[in-house]
Amino acid sequence: MTHKYAKIWLVFCLFVLISIAFFIWDRSAVEVEEIGFANEYIEKAITDYLVTQEYFAWQTQENSSKFCSIENLSAENDLFPLYVWAYCQEYIFTDGQLKGLSGISVPVKIDYPNELSFYDINRFSYQAPGDGGSYSAQIKEMFPIAVQKRIINFDSKNIIKKNETAALDWFNALNN
Repeated sequence: MTHKYAKIWLVFCLFVLISIAFFIWDRSAVEVEEIGFANEYIEKAITDYLVTQEYFAWQTQENSSKFCSIENLSAENDLFPLYVWAYCQEYIFTDGQLKGLSGISVPVKIDYPNELSFYDINRFSYQAPGDGGSYSAQIKEMFPIAVQKRIINFDSKNIIKKNETAALDWFNALNN
């Protein structure tokens, strides 16, 4: 009888340990997916800044508009520098359709003076890796290891959709 209860106890303990491990693993996956900004004004200020920078947003066609969206790659960090993925695209709205013209999708280190202010876009600065063979080395120089891992695994589907939605909303408001 004692041996039977020992087996039941062992199975119960294994079940509890597996459940705890699953909960911890599942929670870490959720935290990566729920990356955002501690302050809603930071995201708006950074996107407003990026759209003014020629590296991120340029115009190739008359009547087009530039839009940038970002995702926070370091949500655990509330202070600058912030590490984001920037997706900036030039769009035109023609024949009832949104059409992407030119754009960029890149990880970016955003800096701002450590002082109390209301995010003056003229005071932001950025670093972004260049194209070509030095891209990997520049990623390693600019970004902490945890952010490098997020860069490697970055999925752009959500940020593209977010940017297209903002562009569609803007063009629809303009045409109404």
